[in-house]
Amino acid sequence: MSEPQWTPGPWRVQWVQLGDNDRRPGWLTQADDPYGRIISGFANPATVEAAANARLIAAAPELYAALSEMLRWLAQPPSGPINVAHVKERAEAALAKARGDRS
Repeated sequence: MSEPQWTPGPWRVQWVQLGDNDRRPGWLTQADDPYGRIISGFANPATVEAAANARLIAAAPELYAALSEMLRWLAQPPSGPINVAHVKERAEAALAKARGDRS
């Protein structure tokens, strides 16, 4: 099975303040892209739900990678020892990014 052809991660959400009002459009960009090319845009993430949706989308590449790795190991365990701690760390980091945890 071939890998999906989306913009490589990691992705990040960038919010922009427009004047004194609460309209803060946001963009989903590739984290290490020096040109800040936009993957997607968000018109008004003023609600908690909209901001949470943006974080979940930004975490998608990491969530996909962690889940794919877990499924590969379940389908065909490696001949050597399994580094469960590594897979667990990747999954926890992806979920933390989706939740917006800073720690």
